[in-house]
Amino acid sequence: MIEEIKYNYKTFAYVMRADTNPDTTTFYTPKDCEMQMGVVTHEAGYVEPAHIHKKREKKIYGCTETLHIVYGKTKINFFDSNGKEVGYTILEKGDTILLLSDMGHQLESIEPFKGIKTKQGPYISVDDDKEFL
Repeated sequence: MIEEIKYNYKTFAYVMRADTNPDTTTFYTPKDCEMQMGVVTHEAGYVEPAHIHKKREKKIYGCTETLHIVYGKTKINFFDSNGKEVGYTILEKGDTILLLSDMGHQLESIEPFKGIKTKQGPYISVDDDKEFL
């Protein structure tokens, strides 16, 4: 199952729950989204053709990040640009969230957890990367 999290009609996160299980490779984000998220699935024996991704200039004005929960439970709180909390979601083992760059977020550990996080680089420092609300 995929959840689109919106505030004031604007999408700022996608949550892919652990039970998301399409029959074929499926991407859930719109084609113009700054980061794509989906599930890749193939039968045994499938071989993807060897490839590289074409280099082209892309202008990126924010930083998206993805968090996949390996084990445990965490709460992600969402904030508008003024620092007002506007919602939250709970993530558990196997859930993945794609956080788009337009809203604030905060991680609150409910249980000990381990997650895998990816985000656009390069990463210089906390001061260079984050603006605290």
